[in-house]
Amino acid sequence: MEVPEIRLYVGNLLASKDLRACALVCRAWHREFQPLVWRNFTVHLSNTDSSSQVESVRNNVRWIRNLDLREWNPTLSTTSLLYDILATECRSLVSLDVKLNRPIQWNQCQILLRHNKDTLRCITITQGEWSGPNDQQLVDTMDDLKSLEVLAFIRFSPSISALLCVVASMPFLRTVYCGVYKKKSGTYGKALGPNLIHPWLSSTLPTMDGPFASLKKFSLQGPCHDPVLVTLFRRCPLLVHLQLSEVADEICEGLCELLRGGHFPHLRSVQLLDPFHSPFHTRSILSSFPSHQLTTVKLYHPSMMTVHVLVEHHHQTLQDVDIEVARYDEGSIIELLSRCPQLLYLRFFVKGVGVDVRHAIARPWACTKLEELKVGFSLDEDCQDEELLDMASEEKEAVSGPDREEHDEALTVFMMRLGQLTQLREVDFYPVGYVGPLYASEILPLSMANGFAHLDQWTRLERLSFGPIHVLPLGIPELQFMRQHWTSLKILSSACILSEESEWLSEHWPELKT
Repeated sequence: MEVPEIRLYVGNLLASKDLRACALVCRAWHREFQPLVWRNFTVHLSNTDSSSQVESVRNNVRWIRNLDLREWNPTLSTTSLLYDILATECRSLVSLDVKLNRPIQWNQCQILLRHNKDTLRCITITQGEWSGPNDQQLVDTMDDLKSLEVLAFIRFSPSISALLCVVASMPFLRTVYCGVYKKKSGTYGKALGPNLIHPWLSSTLPTMDGPFASLKKFSLQGPCHDPVLVTLFRRCPLLVHLQLSEVADEICEGLCELLRGGHFPHLRSVQLLDPFHSPFHTRSILSSFPSHQLTTVKLYHPSMMTVHVLVEHHHQTLQDVDIEVARYDEGSIIELLSRCPQLLYLRFFVKGVGVDVRHAIARPWACTKLEELKVGFSLDEDCQDEELLDMASEEKEAVSGPDREEHDEALTVFMMRLGQLTQLREVDFYPVGYVGPLYASEILPLSMANGFAHLDQWTRLERLSFGPIHVLPLGIPELQFMRQHWTSLKILSSACILSEESEWLSEHWPELKT
């Protein structure tokens, strides 16, 4: 640690409190570690330390590289002073995260952007108590940020026309994220800024040509009905990731036309997440991709037909699939397990009455390379009365078969399928909330006498979770089996483990986190 290069290397690995401790060791260490202490600075305002914080910031502001300005306290007289110091004295910022609670913050933000236009790489602007700048103010302020690589708007978005102008002025921009404000009711609020194309934008748009060669990731979380979005897409041929929520028919048709024409040869990842996203739009977008191009997909609330379209067109290349909610439809997981040989990560949440994901065993599974399997299931929140629970039991019995013997055979086959996934590192099987007829002991047949021994090849498993709801029904023989075969296991997660088994783990497997 006496060599400055070594101190710098170690300092990059330490937490803030450890860096502060190192800076107090001696003068040499203070000289090396003080810039690292102040490298990441988040404003924390309170009545007790605001004055001392202002003075401390004044003395060390030159070291700040990553600045978080999300806190604002109008009752403190030192607030504006602190923000003024940061705005005028920070000259080498790499990232800026600001929450706009007052118009004065936007004025200070403009000063920051002007002073750090040559060094800033990442900007995040969040709507707070103030509605924020209009489109023209935003475009005029960001016109000079030639080095920016990541731009994010949280809880609001400029108009698509303004966004197009902003992106056009940033030659190195790689990532754009726009998160439109969402109300507590689940509906989207009105996007901030004018939705119409202003004269100054109308005169600017036709003169812009050429692709945005650097833009790789574009995310729009919220509704969009502005056809100018298709113009933006047309200028982003190198996209590798696209996230959309609810879009108008005209936008969907324009995007699908670009996809079918091979306009996005590098696009491998897509997220279609909005609960109100049209199933027809989702299927159109997935089927318009060139066959076997997608590797990463996240869908919200897809129908079985949507999953079928996804698998039918891209089963040879799919590696990472996240089905956030599949209502009453555990059957669609069969498509993914049995037809996607390159699948590495599968997250699948089934919600509804009487669902049971363990019956997705109709055909041999093709996804033997799977490294992460996360499957959750839950009844609807309103499924609490006896009539619905009885119906759930009947539906489950109908799926399981007429007798217990067939049910047990199905579970044994399920365990055999799981045992073939020898590359697994993380596994989650968990009920969420009130699960009615699904009991903890039925999540997996956790008995050596009923299929558990088929999992002896899980030598790479690092984490196993059965959710936070029920007691984990593992006995000593099962724990001994796990200790012998699952040599990489570090975390075993559940609500709790019975006392006798807990004592055994403390004595024979103390390094395992439970």
